[in-house]
Amino acid sequence: DKKTDNAHTVTALIIHTGEDKFLFREINIIKENHLADSIFVIIPSNRQFNEECTKDYGFVNWAVFQKEYDRVDMVVMIAKETTQEFIMLLDSSYNITVFDKNAVLGIFDSDEHTACVSPYVYSNVNVVFPTCYAPKINDGVRADIISVIPEYPIQNTLYPFMLLGIYKRNVFLLDVNVDSKIKDVDCRAYDFFARLWLMGY
Repeated sequence: DKKTDNAHTVTALIIHTGEDKFLFREINIIKENHLADSIFVIIPSNRQFNEECTKDYGFVNWAVFQKEYDRVDMVVMIAKETTQEFIMLLDSSYNITVFDKNAVLGIFDSDEHTACVSPYVYSNVNVVFPTCYAPKINDGVRADIISVIPEYPIQNTLYPFMLLGIYKRNVFLLDVNVDSKIKDVDCRAYDFFARLWLMGY
């Protein structure tokens, strides 16, 4: 596969939560446009896995979970199996569009404190969907999501939409990042990015 001019390597991790046809569309876009050097598809335990897929997509690594894990746990487990410099976290419920891979990875080169570059998300009527989030403690117990529509092409945020984005692999896998004692997946995500921020990213 063709690599970027700056020789960065990327693994695409796709969490399969949508329809199969959207997963295959996503895989094909990644492959045809050389957006990643390897592809892993994460199949949660509550989804049926069609083994026929492996015949048509032999270049894809399939991670089928037998036990129930949340998306943070699944991604961390599979990310440990990768060797590329960057991780591109996707979800088959959200269509990926072709993007300038060199431009995105260039953001990391220009700012060593960047841990993740998060995407813009468009609705089915082509309206920008909020991608910046902040936690709000409701009733002193529950963390609710407050969404903000970005005003600028690049806007710093602690909480990317659904964890989607491109990460530095070594930063994503720092042992201190995920607290397994936190049961709520949203709170775990908030904690994850807050820890990165406190570490200077």
